[in-house]
Amino acid sequence: MMQEYWITEYGAVADGVTNCAAAIQAAVDAAAQAGGGRVMVPAGRFLSGSVMLRSHVELHLCSGAVLQSSLRPEDIRPFRHADADDAMDGWNGGFFLGACGGQDITISGSGVIDGQGRRVFFDRNEDNGFGECPKAAAAFRPRMILLEDITDLTIRDVTLRDAAFWTLHMAGCRRVRIRDIRILNDDRGANNDGIDPDCCQDVIISGCLIHTGDDAAILARTDLLDQCAAHTAIDALNDNIRHVLLFLSCKSRAKAKSRPAVWQWAGCEIISAGRTPAWQSPAAPALRRRAQRAADGSRRHSSQGGSWPT
Repeated sequence: MMQEYWITEYGAVADGVTNCAAAIQAAVDAAAQAGGGRVMVPAGRFLSGSVMLRSHVELHLCSGAVLQSSLRPEDIRPFRHADADDAMDGWNGGFFLGACGGQDITISGSGVIDGQGRRVFFDRNEDNGFGECPKAAAAFRPRMILLEDITDLTIRDVTLRDAAFWTLHMAGCRRVRIRDIRILNDDRGANNDGIDPDCCQDVIISGCLIHTGDDAAILARTDLLDQCAAHTAIDALNDNIRHVLLFLSCKSRAKAKSRPAVWQWAGCEIISAGRTPAWQSPAAPALRRRAQRAADGSRRHSSQGGSWPT
């Protein structure tokens, strides 16, 4: 049985006001230094700045627990120096929960991770009361979760609520299992994507409910990997994306004027409602080929006795 590290024993206070980042980070570091363990977030509302997860550590949110992201720039860890042109893509917003260059990391439990997107989105009534166009947004918006170069990553059961920017961004990760999570974002929030696998390998997403104002789940490729301190381990991925991405029994809905479209890719079902339907996208032929290669690769993996993360 994994040893448990309760964040309240390290000084975390469930008042929704105190920045508990130092206490939570101390619990994570203690678990990592012991060779692994489970960091426990009990019932209550815990405000926190950025926290870095470590190898062989599970962050577990108990029933009734709310881990809430601070929106103060001084509380949020930047992941690289951003140029002025990068602001639109959120590179200057930093992240709430993160990890870089690790293995065997888990986020679990029936609690909630809250990005406080309601405090960064506002309605300027630019469509004269129809309530269809994306809301305006504050300049500073951190990603909710950013995980770089992680092997054996599991995210299960948690609710990710009200992201201010991308919800779950995984860059250069391998052997990823995401199951039975709920992503509940503002359906008019700009750039509040649900799940963004970015140059990842062997990803299974199953049993998830995803409600966003932007992409529910999308294969991404950014230059973020070049910024990771452990980038040498994933150089090959920068030149050759190998996605094995399976969506199993997921329900997703992205707010848009066009009706949701179901696009079948070699056994993968992706529900999208972007402003340009997926099958009409200029990238559609390339994405179909990628999906077919992913399916072929997964069949070879299975036939050769490969194992998926559990």
